[in-house]
Amino acid sequence: MHGTRNVRHLSIGRVAASIVAIAACGRSAQSPRAGHLELHSAHFAVISDGIDSGSVAALVAALEANRSRIVADLQTTSLGATRVVIQSKEAFEAEWGSTIRASGIRFQVQGLTGPDGTIYIYGPWAAQNSGRSLQQVALHELAHAATRRSAIDYVAAGGRDTVAYIASASDRDPRTRWLSETIAVYEARQSTDLNRYWYLIRGRYPSIADLNDPAKSRVYEIGFRLAEFIRAQWGADALVGSFGAMAMFRQPSEFRTRS
Repeated sequence: MHGTRNVRHLSIGRVAASIVAIAACGRSAQSPRAGHLELHSAHFAVISDGIDSGSVAALVAALEANRSRIVADLQTTSLGATRVVIQSKEAFEAEWGSTIRASGIRFQVQGLTGPDGTIYIYGPWAAQNSGRSLQQVALHELAHAATRRSAIDYVAAGGRDTVAYIASASDRDPRTRWLSETIAVYEARQSTDLNRYWYLIRGRYPSIADLNDPAKSRVYEIGFRLAEFIRAQWGADALVGSFGAMAMFRQPSEFRTRS
């Protein structure tokens, strides 16, 4: 996403100017504390603590530029406006620390998507990675939000109870983490060089269980290439299957048998 790219009639220069104006109004209702920025665009509201205005503007531009592609890929018609909250270390830990630890994750989480589709990003990491890396993490989480909406759309189209589906958290089933993360890595264009990973070079290919393991990062390492392979073998829509209110994704066995 280049600096001259327009975002639905709102250029990145005008976005930056708007943020600077907000930041200058330290006593305004919209900016109650130092370093606090808020920016609203056609489809996003970004709320940030500690990230410079130019980086926030570029983040909004990247989100707007990629939103229609992600929504089309994930076949959802119900994704509304999305909030993106870049939280301080203390706020992120207070809101998400226990949830992250309970999930079995053992590495520093850069971002996550809340139950209501709000995207939360770990502020200290974002401050040090405020360019393309930050944009890709936000797009990764946007893909999670869009995938969840796609599942809800499927449930609704089948005449099922969407409230019960959402309450069941079926879209966050740990058994389908491999596919959820593969979709998000692919949509965020987080490609990697597979030659970097010794376990692949030695032929120790990860199993689905390995990719589902929250203590490991291997799904992030190979997810993009895995998505490319699945799309090439079974079509562009093969990543987004929903076959029931309690099971969001197609299981690996279907990929083996589909003609």
